Amino acid sequence: MKYGSDSTPNFSQTLSKSIPRLPALSNSPKHRSSGFFPESKKKKILRVNSDGEKHQDPDIECTAVSKKRCGYVLRYAANTHPGLVRKSNEDRLSIIINIPCPEGFTPEKWPHCSFFGIYDGHGGKMCCNFLKDNLHRLIFENEHFPSRPKESLFRGFLKAEEDFLNLAAKKNDTSGSCAVVVMILGDKCYIANTGDSRAVISSHRGEKVHRLTVDHKPSDPNEYNRVIMAGGNIVTHSYPVLNNQGMKIGENCSRVVPGNLAISRALGDADVKNNKVVIPDPEVRSFRLTEEFDFIVMASDGIFDKLSDREVVEIVWKSFGKRCEVQEKMQGAVEDVMRMAFMRHTEDNVSVIVIAFKGLKEIFGMNISVNSRVLE
Repeated sequence: MKYGSDSTPNFSQTLSKSIPRLPALSNSPKHRSSGFFPESKKKKILRVNSDGEKHQDPDIECTAVSKKRCGYVLRYAANTHPGLVRKSNEDRLSIIINIPCPEGFTPEKWPHCSFFGIYDGHGGKMCCNFLKDNLHRLIFENEHFPSRPKESLFRGFLKAEEDFLNLAAKKNDTSGSCAVVVMILGDKCYIANTGDSRAVISSHRGEKVHRLTVDHKPSDPNEYNRVIMAGGNIVTHSYPVLNNQGMKIGENCSRVVPGNLAISRALGDADVKNNKVVIPDPEVRSFRLTEEFDFIVMASDGIFDKLSDREVVEIVWKSFGKRCEVQEKMQGAVEDVMRMAFMRHTEDNVSVIVIAFKGLKEIFGMNISVNSRVLE
């Protein structure tokens, strides 16, 4: 079943009315809210980072936590933070719960649907802001949604790239962004990513940990070969690399030329998109949700550069065990992951989303039905 341009305007209007107004999921100056993600207060604890300077550990405040379940999603929690040393935050989050029913479906047959995204910007904020405001819309409005979700995700990413590069040309902007999204349609989970933001899943009460995404870095053999075949080059810097704000962002790391990027795929980066070396193409995967799955953790590389997949999952489980109320468990899980990254001296912006599934209903003390409407 396809949904062409005839259904798009009405669906777009319905979508704009149904998206929750969550200022916690926007840290851009235009949409800043004093009640969510404020400029962090500083503790008096000092740490010496790799730049030799002393920095104060930041407080982590205003984690957004859901109060109701949506189909297989019992609860979610999310937060983003500038980090230990950076003055600005180029990470953005997007969460849409209860994606509206498109034309061709009755509300009774339309499954519970939700969308989660982390956009880790670099070189400025225009690209990550654009993705936060538009990527989900471009996916939902694609003619293949919801009949072919993987295709709609792939084409939504490419449409976002096209639209943003057109905007960037007018604004003379060269910012870029990684993106990782999780979309739940009934009992199916779809994951798409471009860049090195990551999603991992815990299953069987934490016994198993699975990585759901691929880090698009030049150190990956497949990405290395693709870059070389496209006419690019990989160089390794043994000296500190500075960003456009003069902050050190890497040392002894491989980078893609042209662009001098630590990632091999990204959206935006208009100044290096005249060839096929740095590409926006996402990798898309899907699986069916069952009660063996516990939760997904999505995070920017500011987290996963310092913590392994297993460590992140174990931190979440330990956080669940330390707290009683569901809201406290979810909030604590996000904040404990961020705190551990700070303790490991991450110098990047950090963002975390935890999505808890029905497999945790006993852990959370909930008595709910296992069945959920599914997309036929």
